[in-house]
Order: sequence, then C-alpha cells, then structure tokens
Amino acid sequence: MSTTNDETKEYQKRGKKRGMKPHSQRNKKKRSGVGILNGIDDDASSSHVQIDILPLKFPGDESETNKRIRVVRPYPFTFATYAKARWLGRTVLDVYVAEFGSYPKSYYQSAITEGRILVNGERADCEYKIKGNDELSHTVHRHEPVVAISTSLQQSSSSDENSSHKPYIRVVHEDDNVIVVDKPATLPVHPCGSYNFNSLNHILSDQDPSLEGKLFHVHRLDRLTSGLTIVAKSTETAKILGKCITDRDHCHKVYLARVKGKFPLEAPMKDKLSFEGKDLTKSPCVYGEWSSGDSDDCNTEDQKKNGTAATCFWTTNDNGVIQDSKSLQDVFDTKIDVAKLTDEGKVTDSLWLNLSVPCDVIDHKNGVCEAGSGKPAQTSFAVVGYDVETDSTVVLAKPITG
Repeated sequence: MSTTNDETKEYQKRGKKRGMKPHSQRNKKKRSGVGILNGIDDDASSSHVQIDILPLKFPGDESETNKRIRVVRPYPFTFATYAKARWLGRTVLDVYVAEFGSYPKSYYQSAITEGRILVNGERADCEYKIKGNDELSHTVHRHEPVVAISTSLQQSSSSDENSSHKPYIRVVHEDDNVIVVDKPATLPVHPCGSYNFNSLNHILSDQDPSLEGKLFHVHRLDRLTSGLTIVAKSTETAKILGKCITDRDHCHKVYLARVKGKFPLEAPMKDKLSFEGKDLTKSPCVYGEWSSGDSDDCNTEDQKKNGTAATCFWTTNDNGVIQDSKSLQDVFDTKIDVAKLTDEGKVTDSLWLNLSVPCDVIDHKNGVCEAGSGKPAQTSFAVVGYDVETDSTVVLAKPITG
C-alpha cells in the first residue's frame, strides 16, 4: 500500500512541476484521448467507413417515402486515454468495470486477456496495477445507432438512387460567420456515447467538405429534439453568440411540444398565485426564483423551505401583463396560431401559463427531467391545439431558463 501511495504522490508531484497541458493539447495523437479509427491516421473522416443513405421503411412496406435515414456500417475503433490520478494503484480490470461500465465484468476480462484492451500498446494481465503515464486503449467493433436526416427533395422508392442525394441536413441560412440548420430529431449535435460519425458536425462536413474543422457549436438541442441549430464558423463567433443566448440578449428560444392530456387543466391549484391588490405588470419570479419581496406569495410551507427556487404558476397575456381573473380552462380554450408568432416571440390575443418549478435531470441519455427538486426553472406555455384521438395537447413553449 505504501508503494502505491508513494507512486501517487510522485506522479502528482511530476504533474505539478511540469504543469497540466490544456485540454486541447492533451493526448493529441489520440484525438485528445477520445479515440481513433483502428489502423487509420489522425485525420480520419467518415470517408473511411461505409455509410448508406436509405429510405425509412419497415420490412414489407412497398409504399414510396421521402423520409431518409443514415446508416453507418460497423467499423473497428480504438478508445484511448491516459491514466488519471485516481486510477493509480488500481487494477486495469477494476478501472474498466468501475469507470466505464458499458459492458459486464466478464467482457472486460476476456477483452484484456485477448488483447483488445492494451496498456501502453502491449497486453497486460487483469491484475496489472496502473502506473503514472500509462496509456490505456480499448479496440471495439463500433456500432452506431441509425439517425434521421432531412427528407429527400422528391418521393423515392428503395431502388431509387435519389434517396442518397444531398442535402442530408437542410441549411436555412449561411454566411461567412454562421451556418443555421434544421436539425432532425434522433441526431446528436456532437459525438457522444454510441454516436460518432452520425452526429451533426460530421454530417455537415460530409455534406460540404469545406466546413471540415471549421464548425463550432453556439448551443445544442437534445438528440431527440428537432429544430434550428446555429453553428459558428470560428471560435470568436461561437463565444459571442453563445453569450447572447446564455444572457438572452436580443434572442429567445421557442419550442413546439406535445403534452399528454388536456394541458394545463390538471395543474394543482394550490400552486396558483393570487395577485389581489398587487402590481400586475411585475413578474413574481425571475429565472425560476422568487423576485425580491415576493417570497410571501408562496402557498405552502414546503415552498418557503425551497429557498429561492419558486414552485408556482400564473397567467399573462401576450404583453406579459398578469391576468389574475383567467382560469386554466381559459388558457386551454385560447388556441394560438403559430403562423402569427412574431420575431419577439409574441402572438396577439394569446394567454400564457407561466410555470416556475425546480427541475432535475434523471436520465441524461434521453433528456428526461423530474420536477420538484434541482435547479430553478421557468417556462411560459400557450396552447396550440388538442387532439382527441391521442388525448394530447400541442403547446408553444418559451423557456426562460435553460
């Protein structure tokens, strides 16, 4: 045990003396420690793997469709990283089981034994204890999930070559500084998890090779969310626009979402605020937190214990003026026309349900959140329409936070 502690101290001492490299310079030969295509140089692109553009069809379906999917055929890929300080003295098997966990312990045992997991490019025993500056690599047969791309310009059958034609991603606007695209659902913005070549960056570069290495994300949409995505062509532009979105400076976000049931008729009335004798032009919450002096509007002791995070809702018109006399039924009955949405995110004669409730992410992979605890959050909703057959409501959502 003393040997391990001494080694850890010496490793940390050496690292402290030299100084840690910036993230952009670490493990550069291995794509910053993320991974490399097996047997292919560092500048490898999706041109080295087989990619098919196919019509979205179910087996036996002979109908024509212009919906398309992008299929990346399985390929060998090596994940590589240098040892972290917390790994020192632990066995290579323990690190892979505890730190990565994508496979069961039995898999990692066979991968180490068969040489798919290497230490410094050489085979190692499962009980090998990791030392400072060790490089761990894991070669896998990578299978990327299929993703949707933009619909083809015309209907095409499975035998029609038009299904493979560009564009794969619809470009809404492009100039010297940015490219704005309509990101399809199922497509992640950047490589993550099982997705690598089937990500927005890679597909845009395939679509226009001149963009290779020149794309910098300003913001992101969740993988399962479709919509406009701004991609900068320089780090400077990305920083400027990113700050504008974070600060909500001359910009806002608007989403269309489908909600189960008749929204918002089932909202708990105990959380509805009362504004009798109060200024109706002043919002009770700012970014999901009680405004100064408004914490007394809490309706329960639990809300008061929640600190600055607010759990409540109230109704406003399109100008943000509080409509204290309007009910949840009024909000449901006041359908808006999305086509009349202005650049400022307003719709004339609309009613908005403003909801403030802390949220916590419980499933990062699928973007699932749970209300009631976590970070303060606030969003405004207006009803677009209700579908009886599916018992669902389409709403226009304007997040104030996030």
